Amino acid sequence: MTDSSRARVVDLGLSALIWTGTLALLFWPLLEGALTGQPRFFDWDVPEQYWPDLVRLCDQLHGGGVSLWNPHDRGGYPQYADPQAAPYLPLNWAICAAAGPSPSLHWATFRVILGFLVTLVGGHLWLRRTDLGRDRDTPPLSHAASALGAAVLATAPFLRHNWELNLTLGVAWLPWILWATDRLLAAPSARTSSALALATGMCAWSGSPPALWLTATFATGYLALRLAPRLASSGDRLGPSAPAWPLRTLAPWLLLTGALAASLIAVVVVPGQALSARSVQADHTFASLTAESLELSQLTALVRPQPGNHLFLGPVVWLATGAALSARRTRDVALACLGVALLAVLLTLGSHGPLAVVFDVVPGFDRFRLPHRYEAWLGPTAALVTALGLDVLAGELTATRPRRLSAVTWSLALVLTAAHLSLVTARLDPERHTRGGEIPCRGADDAIAQRVAGSPDRVFDEFAIGCRSGTRLGHRDLRGYQDPLMLHAYERVLSRLAERPLLLRQFGVRYALTSPHFLHGWDHHYLPAPEVLVSFPGVHTIVHDGSRRVIDLGEPAPRAYVVPASSTITAASREEALDWLSVLAPARVAILESEAAASTGTLTGTLTEAARLARDVHDEPTASVEDPDDDTVIVSLSHAPEGVLVLNDTFDVGWSADIDGQPAEVVRVNALVRGVRIPAEASCVTFRFTPSDARITLVLWALGWLAALSLFLVPTRRHSA
Repeated sequence: MTDSSRARVVDLGLSALIWTGTLALLFWPLLEGALTGQPRFFDWDVPEQYWPDLVRLCDQLHGGGVSLWNPHDRGGYPQYADPQAAPYLPLNWAICAAAGPSPSLHWATFRVILGFLVTLVGGHLWLRRTDLGRDRDTPPLSHAASALGAAVLATAPFLRHNWELNLTLGVAWLPWILWATDRLLAAPSARTSSALALATGMCAWSGSPPALWLTATFATGYLALRLAPRLASSGDRLGPSAPAWPLRTLAPWLLLTGALAASLIAVVVVPGQALSARSVQADHTFASLTAESLELSQLTALVRPQPGNHLFLGPVVWLATGAALSARRTRDVALACLGVALLAVLLTLGSHGPLAVVFDVVPGFDRFRLPHRYEAWLGPTAALVTALGLDVLAGELTATRPRRLSAVTWSLALVLTAAHLSLVTARLDPERHTRGGEIPCRGADDAIAQRVAGSPDRVFDEFAIGCRSGTRLGHRDLRGYQDPLMLHAYERVLSRLAERPLLLRQFGVRYALTSPHFLHGWDHHYLPAPEVLVSFPGVHTIVHDGSRRVIDLGEPAPRAYVVPASSTITAASREEALDWLSVLAPARVAILESEAAASTGTLTGTLTEAARLARDVHDEPTASVEDPDDDTVIVSLSHAPEGVLVLNDTFDVGWSADIDGQPAEVVRVNALVRGVRIPAEASCVTFRFTPSDARITLVLWALGWLAALSLFLVPTRRHSA
């Protein structure tokens, strides 16, 4: 082995040591549990949101196809438009290939750790290859400096704060985007263009719109910073003076990259935007978006840790920043990093900072809540300035003995990494959002899960089985995750349940499954307490298993029924429709909505009249339902009158229908569910979920993948600057 090969092995080995040490300290409770034979798992969103999504994805991939609609959660919702499910992420495909059709919670936990490994490797690669702060004759940043910078990036405020979320996995791809940006600017080619587009796609497919926003805004600013010297026709003081490709050479490659990235990420961005507009996300005001802003007094956490505040960067970062500012060749980059960091900190102040201005002026800033998430910009700036600072420190110490540079650099890197990790992790929650013992979410073999399995009636699982049991186990649940993208019409129904729990029967719910909220540690129930619930007429407990109960709410409205045209009701608003349903439920009633109803006099009477119309509906079953797949529902009718067919599944704009082969419009009925007007003697109504944005964006996604992979086969040609 040559000296250079031996040095390369040592560099990679020590780099891997720093990555491993970083992961071990960040996830020590998980490692300790594995070593002692007492496994731990993440609390909060991993089991309640991301694990069920992973189970459904794996089950469908092994079954041959992924559905667009999820009928097992929230009464049904457009899962294709919910980016949090992350069905397009190759990392999830790999987990499904390894774990099989029903991955355990430990696979979802493992994915979190993989996200941090992605951050470490990507951060190391970016810092190692970047030319920021380098003169033409200055060698690249060492592996030692890059490894320290990567450790700072992985333990930066944002990742430290949100590590169990898709937010983390999305931002994990930021250093890869920065690396690909540098490669494209240094050597524009089909391959570097494809690499940048795919890195952007990985961020989008990870399933967090806020992470995509934070990553895209930082990466756009980074690109602008790198291009600014070319626009000014001056020497690039933020990098070597040559090669500096002129904009006329770079422009076609940047346009190609943008088009390719747009085609890859449209599959989550376009449907996600449309879902956001009809979800509870659309109700946010500036006050609600900035409700969790930081206060000015909390900014001291940048240098002195505060409980519950994650801004602390650590003295190692500030030491390295001072060193980077002291050297002429790194000063401009260090100042730029400080400027970006200052902007990030000011944005975390929300209404107390410049966010109040850009909220009204800059498109996109009005879409995302929680301003403290702009601390995500601190990670890459701190990582870069730390790596540059170590490079400067080592150079100063070995100025007279350059042969010792590598040894001194690695010695400093190991010492500073150990100091940084010990200081930062000492301030973390000792449990790291984990808990031990038996996983509280019940499986398909649980007694309560077995009781509701295969039931034609819907359930409302208030944590008795838990972890979105409908999605995980395949039964029909009207409950679901309290998610900022849940349909607004669905949230309106939930808001009524504390006072009108029997409204559930109108939407086909027979059983309420109740238990304390065991994961978050605080109660977040929509239904009243079980003792109150069973006091309603006709409601009683049929299973009482410790703190868990199965409560029979009484006979619900059927899943599908026909209301004659003469008995349909028109309400002036969705709130009015819910008022009527709250009193009538369960009733075979079809309440349509029209803003003109009250003013034109077409409002069909009072509650008394509505009750009479509901009683006039024939009580015998007139419809049978078949579900060939999750995206198709077939309702067979017998001697149906002219009127409205009500299907007690959630309405969404992507549903279409045909009646005996003829197209028909699907309308919202009873404030939440689907309906279609049918002629007399209609015999078969087929509902299909075929959203137009899914068809278009899936084609673009497939073409984007084909183009990206093809570009890697194009030979790289050298250009002249």
